[in-house]
Amino acid sequence: LASGALQGGYGVAYCTSELSPDGLATQMASIGLDVSQSIRTNKLGIYPMPEPTEGEEAGPILSSITRVIEKLSRSAEFIVVDSITDLAGSIPEQSGIAFFSAFRRLGNNGRTIFVAVHSYAFGSEMFMRLRTLCDGYFTLGSEQVRGKSMRILQVSKINTTELGGNNSVAFIVEPET
Repeated sequence: LASGALQGGYGVAYCTSELSPDGLATQMASIGLDVSQSIRTNKLGIYPMPEPTEGEEAGPILSSITRVIEKLSRSAEFIVVDSITDLAGSIPEQSGIAFFSAFRRLGNNGRTIFVAVHSYAFGSEMFMRLRTLCDGYFTLGSEQVRGKSMRILQVSKINTTELGGNNSVAFIVEPET
């Protein structure tokens, strides 16, 4: 998604707890998505997210992430937050709602924000409440199809409309392709 936004001429901010900036660039290059030029021209900014230490509350960390994103240059039109899974399991309900509400407000002001989180990170009731704050909801998973490992992307909600039926696509990620 970040690569597609860059190809579309949008500025991208990628906030990650999963990889270092060099690691993300290397990983994207390994599947044929060279973003080195975008990094050099500041069309792609890669920002490490703070990790919670043992015993530290996650709510203040989410608030600091929100403040950093709010202060990003307006040229960062597409923002990826990958991932809040480690933080999500220990946040108070009110902090989670405030986090997603802030992103909804930023989205209403012309930005697109993609937040990645594993489905097990929230309880089902909290998950449903947060999902209502989002304009879109996608699920990415893996399956074996005819002996091949495939990724399955399912679109469950778009433009605030819950979708019924089969709205999924299966694909294979081939390195260097």
